[in-house]
Amino acid sequence: MTAGFATASRLELDIDAGTDRTPGTSLTVVIVFDGVKWVALCRELDIASQGDSEPEAWARVRGAIREALQVAGEHGVAAGKPVPDRDLLTFMRSHQGPGAVVIRPMAR
Repeated sequence: MTAGFATASRLELDIDAGTDRTPGTSLTVVIVFDGVKWVALCRELDIASQGDSEPEAWARVRGAIREALQVAGEHGVAAGKPVPDRDLLTFMRSHQGPGAVVIRPMAR
């Protein structure tokens, strides 16, 4: 991927029984470059992570999502709550790359 372009991807995780999510549920991850770091945000759970590269941010947010789902399942609580539309728009506007925010498929 060319540096500077933000991505929005669907993430399908193998979700174990006992979590607040149905197995096979897809989650949306938006990744932007804020001028210093790559930042990834899971829209449905309001879980974010960052990295020095897009793949690093992607891997870290996947790990954070898996951990949140596991802990929530163990304690019988929700893993997170959706990001409000206005906050998602603010996050996407933080993108400092030369190109527009684009949607690209990304493998798990």
